[in-house]
Amino acid sequence: MPTDFKHRLALVIGAQKYKEAELNRLHNSASDAETLAEVLRSKAGFELFRGGELVNPTGRQLTTHINAFCNAVNALEDCLALIYFSGHGTVDIVSHSQHREALHYLLATDYSERELGDRDTALQHAACQLESQVVARLCGAKAAVVLVDACRTAPDLSAEPEAHKGWGGDGSVRASHAVNPVRNVLLSYACAAYSPASDGTAADGLGVFTRHILEVRSRCTVGARSVCFLDLLSNAGLESRCL
Repeated sequence: MPTDFKHRLALVIGAQKYKEAELNRLHNSASDAETLAEVLRSKAGFELFRGGELVNPTGRQLTTHINAFCNAVNALEDCLALIYFSGHGTVDIVSHSQHREALHYLLATDYSERELGDRDTALQHAACQLESQVVARLCGAKAAVVLVDACRTAPDLSAEPEAHKGWGGDGSVRASHAVNPVRNVLLSYACAAYSPASDGTAADGLGVFTRHILEVRSRCTVGARSVCFLDLLSNAGLESRCL
């Protein structure tokens, strides 16, 4: 991934206050977004899209902001784009003629299968499809970083236990072809495939994934030095071998 950029633009999203009572309560999504947005602005040299973080968006607000952000990035020369989402997420398994495809969705705060009628309708109107609506649309960025602090669970896996073997097993389920590693995209999740993410507790103040991004230095090395993720984003002279 390149390390020198004329522009650094970030869209930071925190979805915490969901209207659907059946969704697990989240404690730290809003504070995650607020904290990371400030650090990106003050320490990593990013401009925040539309001046600040987007908190508790509806489905329309979520897709509108993401579409506008992608358009803004694609209009800039030599841009590092960063999208961060903290909130609820899910995976939808789509069957094709010779394979099944795992598609990730970021859920907006008005996501409700009960009110919108069914899961497919809720995903269409109150969620954003990660592979096609986010990653694939950042085609004009010199490099893109997408950080997803959300669950990657799929409700239909209980009926198809063999699907758990996808992404590192027998290949029965694969990620979308829209994510092409040669396009300088770093896509990082808070949890493993088909697993829930930990939001931490209210007393923690930050979610586990966000705290890891901000603090952990032991797993990423450049030469003989140990650095954290934000060090790599803020220092244009570092080689990003660990990415």
